[in-house]
Amino acid sequence: MASCPKCQKEPLIATTVTSGLHALGCPNFDGILLSLVSYRAWREAQSIESAPEINEQNTSPASNDKTACLCPKCRALMSKYRFTNASDNQLDFCAHCQEVWFEQGEWALVNNLSLAKEITQIFTRPWQYSLRADDVGKPNEAR
Repeated sequence: MASCPKCQKEPLIATTVTSGLHALGCPNFDGILLSLVSYRAWREAQSIESAPEINEQNTSPASNDKTACLCPKCRALMSKYRFTNASDNQLDFCAHCQEVWFEQGEWALVNNLSLAKEITQIFTRPWQYSLRADDVGKPNEAR
């Protein structure tokens, strides 16, 4: 059984991120481990006009832990990916297992930034290059 990559004590338990989207969560840390396989199935079931609803348990302010974590499934080091220039938060991603770790409040932040339907794009080179290109255009004091 997979355990929380942050507290490394609690086994992850089944949880619902939003209507129809299921994941594993840590009851102590409020983190969420989301399978991109489940996410893609959920995404395909969504209509273009419908916006995802946020599960109330995930509306706390987003934590921003900069330390690397191990994938709860394969124990490999997860890579960190920025998802917007509007926040310093980064999502932890295991390319081998296709799992994303959302720190406490990060799903709500992603949703509030209207990125909940773009999760798979965040881990692509074009998305990351776009963020870097936007950073290059900022004045030095804003970086």
